[in-house]
Amino acid sequence: MRAATALAWLATLLYPLAIWYGLARFEPRWVALFLLLLAALRALASREPVWLGAAAGAGLLVLASWLSNDGLPLKLYPVLVNAALLAVFALSLRHPRP
Repeated sequence: MRAATALAWLATLLYPLAIWYGLARFEPRWVALFLLLLAALRALASREPVWLGAAAGAGLLVLASWLSNDGLPLKLYPVLVNAALLAVFALSLRHPRP
């Protein structure tokens, strides 16, 4: 499990470079599969509901990229992760820990 967590963090840190390199070399459809793998790996490594939601959102971005063969949805993944973190923060303000 530690290896999966470390791999998820490494893939997350290298994500911008992977997308930049991948979109220069491959069709966005194939790079979208990398995004789906990254999101699923992160969701499985943490097993927290917020990351499962982020993986579902990434699945929607992958679907949009696959259907349109456009790289823009792939570039929006960090925005999705930030939105998920904002939602967690907002929920922590609404329902603080005891």
